[in-house]
Amino acid sequence: MSMLDKITPLILTLNEEENIERVLARLSWAREIVVVDSGSSDATQSLLARFANVRCVEHKFESHAAQWNYGLTEAGIKTDWVLALDADYVLTEAFVEELRTLSPDADIAGYRAGFRYCVFGRTLRGTLYPPAIVLYRRAAGRYVQDGHTQRLKASGRIEGLQASILHDDRKPLARWLAS
Repeated sequence: MSMLDKITPLILTLNEEENIERVLARLSWAREIVVVDSGSSDATQSLLARFANVRCVEHKFESHAAQWNYGLTEAGIKTDWVLALDADYVLTEAFVEELRTLSPDADIAGYRAGFRYCVFGRTLRGTLYPPAIVLYRRAAGRYVQDGHTQRLKASGRIEGLQASILHDDRKPLARWLAS
């Protein structure tokens, strides 16, 4: 059994029609993708419905940490491993291949990945976007609110992945500035 069979991607959405299809297209290997939607009013939910391996659950937004924890504990994820992705994180082929070949020891709770930041599809030469734990054992992780966003607290050893994830947000700049 490949490591990919042991992973469920978990994605949070709210009005992500500009991003979500590109992200989901790179997750065709996943048996199931769980999306926790905070009540999108754009085409996000209809775009999710186009993917047979996506299961969307709607949950009213309270905080980022609460949404992630809801996905972990209430959305019916059955695999031991969770791949936590923002709705604008695009996996490269190298990243998927690295996931496929992982064989974690029992004391490894998760893996941290670096990011290559993109602006409208073009990779920036350098950024300060820090690495984050994106792959972890479901039973070993819980989220805490950290300012305006969340941070995963994992119990166990965290290793680094070599391949990066593309952080490629295609929403209009005005929306980003308003946030």
